[in-house]
Amino acid sequence: FVELTQNCGLACPMCGRDDEISYAGNRMSPQTFARVEDQLLATASFVDLRGWGESITLPEFPDRAARVTGHGARLRLITSMSFYSAAGFRALAAQNAIVGVSLDTVDPAVLKVVRGGANFRKIVQNLQQLRAHYEDEGADWQNVYFTVTVSPATAVDLGRLAGFAVDNGITEMRLFPLQGRTAVGFDEPEFARKLEQQFAQIQVLQSRHPLDVRIGAELCPSMQVDRPRRKSHCIHPWQ
Repeated sequence: FVELTQNCGLACPMCGRDDEISYAGNRMSPQTFARVEDQLLATASFVDLRGWGESITLPEFPDRAARVTGHGARLRLITSMSFYSAAGFRALAAQNAIVGVSLDTVDPAVLKVVRGGANFRKIVQNLQQLRAHYEDEGADWQNVYFTVTVSPATAVDLGRLAGFAVDNGITEMRLFPLQGRTAVGFDEPEFARKLEQQFAQIQVLQSRHPLDVRIGAELCPSMQVDRPRRKSHCIHPWQ
């Protein structure tokens, strides 16, 4: 992981950044990146240009992306897709980057809350723009996937989100739980029932379209999940 910036235009309530890290954030200097490049990039297989911030909006992002792949490493990035950068999108496509789009729901009102001001219409437009850049560059659109934070507020929309993924040529969704199952009023059996209903909808969709849904960590203790789709630990930064 190489964190180019801690700057983010969203204010997600589940974000775990420390209070002293402002949303104006810090930004990696050219000198620091040069040291990282000299000491680490030549031996890296994957380089993830992300952290607490939205790296894609930086004017230096295309240069940093090219320097990563210039050493033979694969480029990876997680983005909220809330901010358009023509140069940044072209850089992702030119480097055939692996891109995780953080998207938890297709309900605009819910998304605005859980993603701290995110605009669903803008995300749709940006996703279409990114796809156009990938097509122009001959890049593999299957490198783009959805990374989904599953919470009681968003779990009821997983089926529609899967349909949105299919409609936009996305063939993979990765699901991660949001810590907080012990919150007051949380009903675990009801939550599990809603998840099962959503997975039933997704299975119908999968019978007709190529869509791989992966569970990064246990979404609910009472749910039964096939072992190959399950990990024993979670590496999600909000867990």
